Amino acid sequence: MVTALLKHLFPRRVLEGNLKIGYTFGLGGLVLTTFLLLGGSGFLLLFYYAPTPERAYASIQFLEMDVWGGGYLRSLHRLSSHALLILVALHSLRVVLTGAFRRKERLNWIVGCLLLFLSVFAAYTGYLLPADQLAYWATQTGMELLKALPGGGALRSLLVPDTVGGPLALLRFYALHVVLLPLAMLALSMLHFFIIRRQRGLLPYGAPGGYVSSEPRFFRLVTLGFAACSVALLLLGVFIPAPLDLPADPAHPPNPAKSAWFLLWIQELVSYSTRAIYGAILLIAALVALPWLPVPELERASWFPREQRAVAILTLAACGLILALTAVGLFMRGPNWGFVSPF
Repeated sequence: MVTALLKHLFPRRVLEGNLKIGYTFGLGGLVLTTFLLLGGSGFLLLFYYAPTPERAYASIQFLEMDVWGGGYLRSLHRLSSHALLILVALHSLRVVLTGAFRRKERLNWIVGCLLLFLSVFAAYTGYLLPADQLAYWATQTGMELLKALPGGGALRSLLVPDTVGGPLALLRFYALHVVLLPLAMLALSMLHFFIIRRQRGLLPYGAPGGYVSSEPRFFRLVTLGFAACSVALLLLGVFIPAPLDLPADPAHPPNPAKSAWFLLWIQELVSYSTRAIYGAILLIAALVALPWLPVPELERASWFPREQRAVAILTLAACGLILALTAVGLFMRGPNWGFVSPF
């Protein structure tokens, strides 16, 4: 079934050089794998979750304690969500570092950026649903970060018309997380693959070569990646349980209250100055605008192409900054957001 799906998504003939695993590492296929696992596990969770403030936490407790395999299912869903974010980010980074972003088909880059942003938004809306202390205060912190953005107050009112964790807010987060965002991501994914199919594959890589049949070698590589990623996540779900804190208590915030890990770099950034939020906006805008930069368009992809070396260096520097800020916020911030030793 997987191979049949791939045959509809990917071109029937691909450039021979693109069959080298060291070019893409199969990251696009791995993203699709995690998305399917995320959708499958999320669909099963729908049968037990109650999207009301009074019953949300209790429904998670019931799933964890009274449903056979319920805790494992929730762990798999959480791990798939984390894996999706990481793989989408790595896939985007690979496209930049191999120079493939400067294709004439700029639409596909925009679609990919939208998928990255929607993946982050979907993970954020899912963070609130367990309705425990961790979920509540991570969402509350994210809403405070949103207010620092231009027009963020209006967007916050749209997402949270009452209070974080209130009936309307929880219902809107639930609807976004289980219906609107997955459907939007599915539609954009199909468009992303359609554009690749229309282009008959990716930017050519390696030595010149003609087009070869996708079957069997190309589909075999993608199917192997699908199986390996699925097995890895299914096994990790056994050993890494999803956390469940005490029920949400708006009157007793943790000290410090930290945002979701994928937004922690922004929280760390604005802890120095609220105006630093514009630095984050600038990074995001630069990411979207990459195909329009005045850099040469490559005829053949390669890692760290000489013509685009400045772009690669700046991209790696930005990634290093984001990772450093995330590490500081995650491991080195204690009470009142003061520095503590991670050891």
